[in-house]
Amino acid sequence: MKFFRNDVVLLLGFLLLFCFGLGFLRNDSPEALFYVDDLEPDIAIESDVEVKVENNITHEEASLFDYGYKKKQFAQDYRDERLTDLTTDQLIRYMKPLFMTKSASAITSFLKHIPRAGVFRVVKAIVQDRKIHLPRRVKLRIIFAGAQRQCSKKQQAEFFNLIVSDKLLKKGVKPVLVKAVETGYSHLVPDILEWANRTAVGDLSLKALQYAARHDDEDPECLRELFEAGVKVDSKLASQLLVELVDFCTEGYSISFLIRVLRANANCVSDFMTVLMRAVKSNKTVIVAELLKNGANPKITGKNVSNKTAMHIAKDTGNVKMQNMLKESRMNVKS
Repeated sequence: MKFFRNDVVLLLGFLLLFCFGLGFLRNDSPEALFYVDDLEPDIAIESDVEVKVENNITHEEASLFDYGYKKKQFAQDYRDERLTDLTTDQLIRYMKPLFMTKSASAITSFLKHIPRAGVFRVVKAIVQDRKIHLPRRVKLRIIFAGAQRQCSKKQQAEFFNLIVSDKLLKKGVKPVLVKAVETGYSHLVPDILEWANRTAVGDLSLKALQYAARHDDEDPECLRELFEAGVKVDSKLASQLLVELVDFCTEGYSISFLIRVLRANANCVSDFMTVLMRAVKSNKTVIVAELLKNGANPKITGKNVSNKTAMHIAKDTGNVKMQNMLKESRMNVKS
C-alpha cells in the first residue's frame, strides 16, 4: 500500500510539472514573441514608399521614381568575402557547375556576390570564352546583370560594348532593346540608348519599335514596355508603326495604344492606301474591326488614282462580313 501511495505522489508531481511547463510554453510561444510595436517601423517604411508612388502626379514622375529606386537597389554590393581574393580564372572554374545548368538566373545571382570591381572581368571572360557554351540569351542577361550593378556610365558602357564586339551576340532577329525588355532589364533602356548615342552604334530605338510592331501578335506588350522604358515615339513614327503592324499582324492588339496613346493617325496613308484599305485588301477582319473602333474612316480614298475606298476593295475581295462592318461604320461617320 505504501508503494502505491508513492506512485500516486509521483504521478501528481509529474502532472503538476506538465501543467507548469504547458503554461510556460503558452506564454512564450512564437506568437507571443512578436508585438505590433516591433512591426510598426517596417510597415511605416513600406507605406511611405507606396504613398510616394501613388501620389505621383504624372506617369513620367512615377517612372522616374521607380527607375531611381531600382538603380539604387541594383547598385548594392552583396559581395562574399571568400570570393574577394580569387582571380578571374579561379572564379570561372568555381562557376563551371552553374554553366552546365545554362541557367541565367543562377549565374546572375552568383555575380551579386563578386566584388563590383571584378564583375566586368568575369562577365567578359564568360562572354568571350568559346569553351563556355551558353545560349546568346543567357550571355545577354549576364551582360545586363553586370551593367546594372555599375554606378557610372563609363563602367556600364564597357558591358554594352561586349554586345557590339561579339559577332554572335550582335547578330540575331531581336534588337538589343527588345532583348533587354524581354529579359526583365527594361530599367537599363535609357542607359543603353545613351550609350548608343555616344558610340554611334545606330538607331536602336527604331529597330526595336519596328520589330515590336511587326511581332505584336506574339508579344502585344512589347511596344508599350519600350515606350514606358523611355523609348521616344512621336505621332509620325507612331503612324509608321501602325502601318507595320497592319501589314505584318492579324490581331491588332496594340492598335488602340498606337492611336489613342501614341497619337498615330488612324487614317495614315502608305503607297496611296490608308491602313484600313490595306487591312481590307489582306482580309484581316480583326484588324479592320480594331481600326474602325479607333477612328479609321472608311470613306477616305487614300489619294489613289481610281478613287477606291475600303468598301470598293471589300467588294473586290468578296468578304461579305467585312462589307457589312464597313457599311455599318460608314453610317456613323460624317461626310
